[in-house]
Amino acid sequence: MLKKCFSTLRFYLTTTLLVSVSSLAFAVSDTTSTIPLIAPAVPGKSIAFLAIGDWGRRGAHHQREDGVEMGKVAEELNASFTLAVGDNFYESGVKSLTDSHWKESFEDIYTAKSLQKRWYVALGNHDYNGNVQAQIDYTQHSTRWYMPARYYSSTIAVDDTTNLLLVVYDSNPFITGYHFVPGKMMNQVATEDTAAQLKWMDSVLSHSSARWKIVVAHHPIYSGGQHGNIKVLMEHVLPIIRKYHVQAYICGHDHDMQHLVSEGEVTNYFVTGAGSEVRDVNKTPITKFCYSTTGFMAATISANEMEMNFIDFKGKILYTTKVER
Repeated sequence: MLKKCFSTLRFYLTTTLLVSVSSLAFAVSDTTSTIPLIAPAVPGKSIAFLAIGDWGRRGAHHQREDGVEMGKVAEELNASFTLAVGDNFYESGVKSLTDSHWKESFEDIYTAKSLQKRWYVALGNHDYNGNVQAQIDYTQHSTRWYMPARYYSSTIAVDDTTNLLLVVYDSNPFITGYHFVPGKMMNQVATEDTAAQLKWMDSVLSHSSARWKIVVAHHPIYSGGQHGNIKVLMEHVLPIIRKYHVQAYICGHDHDMQHLVSEGEVTNYFVTGAGSEVRDVNKTPITKFCYSTTGFMAATISANEMEMNFIDFKGKILYTTKVER
């Protein structure tokens, strides 16, 4: 059952409706075409990308339909890459490089030519129930899957003078409870030094001259979903996000779509964990948008503006917001 909530907004028209609330635009279309409402990337002037989380269910829970719409949107936007923000394979990650999940949950789902470009991938908690190293190693066996390590960064050109810094970190070892889950979860999170990862993140952000900075992980810092705010990340990661004025934090874990902005912060927090199965989500004091349905996020970035769109598995644009730089 779908559950949606908006800041002081109720939808009561069945045709396309654009409403501005608190200076944010919410866009909904009853057609399956997103083409008229999202401007494609212009080579040399802007880039576009998609973001999806909590997805790998062998096509179930509308994952397959979602993949079809992602292909359409990626083509129309001329998307350069996709962010996969963890829980890539349910319920227990992959066993090896030859696990059938690779074909049934990834290769045979996201088949569009437009989705054959690089996928920057983060690890989720369900991935830690399987073989984490296999997901890293698949980077060498795929032309698009990219996870060179449990955490990494990449700088991407937006135009001739503007860069985007992606910082993909591994949030799993920070979650205290995971260190007490018997089996692969406990054994694998125990091998990672969170202090070293925080030092790395601080260093990468401090040395980057990129105009745009996006931090990517599986777990949310702020959320109105099932798991709520994650205090350990608020304690350890949030100060670094604030210190370097990161414009966007993109994550999953909660199976819904959310946009949250805390008063006094420049960072926009986006939860895009609706790649397959979804759960209820509730409005919080800092919620700008939240919705529970299978879907993904599509973004375009130019030198001075980042536009974020949430799109459902039928191709309907549910929400649009712009971040200025």
